[in-house]
Amino acid sequence: MVARALIGIGLAAALGGCAGGLAIEGRAVEGPASVVVPVDAGDARLGSAGAPVEGATVTVRVRKPDGPVVATATTGPDGRFCAKLPNPSLARSELAVIAAATGHLPARSVIFLPERGREVLVVLERIGGAGGSAASAPTNR
Repeated sequence: MVARALIGIGLAAALGGCAGGLAIEGRAVEGPASVVVPVDAGDARLGSAGAPVEGATVTVRVRKPDGPVVATATTGPDGRFCAKLPNPSLARSELAVIAAATGHLPARSVIFLPERGREVLVVLERIGGAGGSAASAPTNR
């Protein structure tokens, strides 16, 4: 019963994304290493800090052998994206998020749908050199 209530709360939080509906939203910026990671919505790299990566393709797949693509999005001039998911049951699925942009190394990570107050930060390393220091990739310490 408690687990069902918690799933309901998480689903309700997720359903408010990107002007309604289930979605993964966030921002792509240049950085020293390519990585996809959920962060607090107040993270400076989701705002104006960091050089945005425009035109990156963000693909979301269900994580299982030959998992289907369930959403795609393209980043805008500010690096922001919104990948709308078609089915509420995906709120409980492991999702592979893959980001790729011309001139950058791709990034991939497996995540669950971020909770309310969190978004997905995509950091893409420029081929031939790291991006701006303000968008440094998160470290595990």
